[in-house]
Amino acid sequence: MLSRRLVILALCLLLLVAIVHGTLGFGCYLVNEHRRLVWWEIIVLWTGDLISLGWFLRFVTRSDPSYDPSQTRRLPGRGLPRTAWLMLLSLTLGLIAELGMSLLVRHSEFKAFERAVPGAMTVTAVTPTGGGRGLFWKLDGQYADTVGVIHTTTFYVRDRDHLNRLPGEVKRRIRRGQAPLQLPIVFDPQRPGRSWIPQLGWDEGNRLHYLSLAVLFYQFMFALCFFYALYASIRNQRRIPWWAELHTVLPLAAEAFIFAMFGAIELYAVHRLCP
Repeated sequence: MLSRRLVILALCLLLLVAIVHGTLGFGCYLVNEHRRLVWWEIIVLWTGDLISLGWFLRFVTRSDPSYDPSQTRRLPGRGLPRTAWLMLLSLTLGLIAELGMSLLVRHSEFKAFERAVPGAMTVTAVTPTGGGRGLFWKLDGQYADTVGVIHTTTFYVRDRDHLNRLPGEVKRRIRRGQAPLQLPIVFDPQRPGRSWIPQLGWDEGNRLHYLSLAVLFYQFMFALCFFYALYASIRNQRRIPWWAELHTVLPLAAEAFIFAMFGAIELYAVHRLCP
């Protein structure tokens, strides 16, 4: 017998590992990215995560206290459980919402870069991250907008192809790790929390909407593989297997696994985003 309590305990342990590694590996990156967004963009970009949490809470709050493989139900047909289709539908809607928001934010960033005004960022810390051909320079600092409000931001500059585009003196000081220094930037006058290094353009591949969409894509692929295996089992045995109910915790478990794995890679191997 596989008890519901054991499944919940295992998933909570996975979530704990994901939170620790995600916070240590991506925490400063996530804080910096959320400064660029307004509240409703943040909600839509986390739609998939809210859906995953909802399915997990459904599993936890159900009244049946345990699974029992001997109590599997026979099916009159060969279809998947209704909740399986509802989950696939919810994940599809989450994917569509996040894809739409990613495209909207991407277009918004492009338009904001076109109207951006010059500014100067005081870089207070220069930190080399990564290594070899993957060397980055993490630039932490602050800048003032047109009304004097101070904004904090972080830029990641690739040594291989980005650093050489910067002004000569700035480039030399960064390579020497000398701070403070003045870095010419541009920022959006309508939403001054968004800023760019003009020589590097507007489209930053590390933006949060790309990460959010990637996580939801992996969740969707995990779900498709799980449901294919479930459908094959039901078709062959005309019976719902004991592990079918785990589909309600699959999205959150998949996301926790992704954050735990990539957080561990970032934390123990790459050391790029939050050294």
